[in-house]
Amino acid sequence: MLVKSIYKVSKSRGYTIVEMMVAAAVASIVALAVGSIYLSSNNTRRVQEMQNRMSEDGRYAMFMLNKIIAQAGFRPAPSSNAYTDLGNQMRITPDGTDPDKKATIRFQNDNTNVIGCNGQVISGSGTTQALSISWSGTIGDPLVCNNGSNMSWIGDSTGGVDTSVQVADFLLTYGLDTTKTNTNVTYVCDIGANTGTGDCIADSYNSSPSGSYEIVSVRACLVLRSSQVSTEVAKAADYNDCSGNPINNSQTDGRLYRTFSTTVVMRNR
Repeated sequence: MLVKSIYKVSKSRGYTIVEMMVAAAVASIVALAVGSIYLSSNNTRRVQEMQNRMSEDGRYAMFMLNKIIAQAGFRPAPSSNAYTDLGNQMRITPDGTDPDKKATIRFQNDNTNVIGCNGQVISGSGTTQALSISWSGTIGDPLVCNNGSNMSWIGDSTGGVDTSVQVADFLLTYGLDTTKTNTNVTYVCDIGANTGTGDCIADSYNSSPSGSYEIVSVRACLVLRSSQVSTEVAKAADYNDCSGNPINNSQTDGRLYRTFSTTVVMRNR
């Protein structure tokens, strides 16, 4: 009986130190694997959110640029003498010192078809409006539309605008109809109008137009980048700006970049 009792006690012993160490090691490996999967999944989700936000902001900016630039030269009732109301028919005017980053668009109200910087129809009819679109040239500064008061479309921390996306570059280039020159200060490129003939088709594009050729189209390029960084973002080289030049440190900064572009034809002639 004594031998049987001792045998039973020995069979009910606990885990050895070796067994506990093995179990702890396995548990640690499992915990590390689960943690790694969670972190990777979380980073992937963040990258996807960054991509989605850039897509939304970029599409919005392109829509507004298309809409507002296309309004250049609009008149409720086009006529030969309506051009003087727009400043000798200067429908779109590149900035004198920074033409590739800023331009002014002029048009007349009709209380129905033209919008302001906020996307809302401008009230009033027959009055001349001048909207400017500009970017400072400094990465992180907002893309701004101004019609008396500035309104940022992208990346203004003081204006209640989404700041998860920043402007990395903005470039305007102007399509010039070089077959018609501004000999009579009347910018109608229709064939046979005053002296000289034109076909209203861009013969060349220039970011710093000079001379008196008529601007018949505008190309807008916008490079956006994410404000957030992620270790999941890897690039083989620096990302290029609108001019094809590398953006400093963009290869290793952990940010997403994306380029948007559009061409707007001046339809109000």
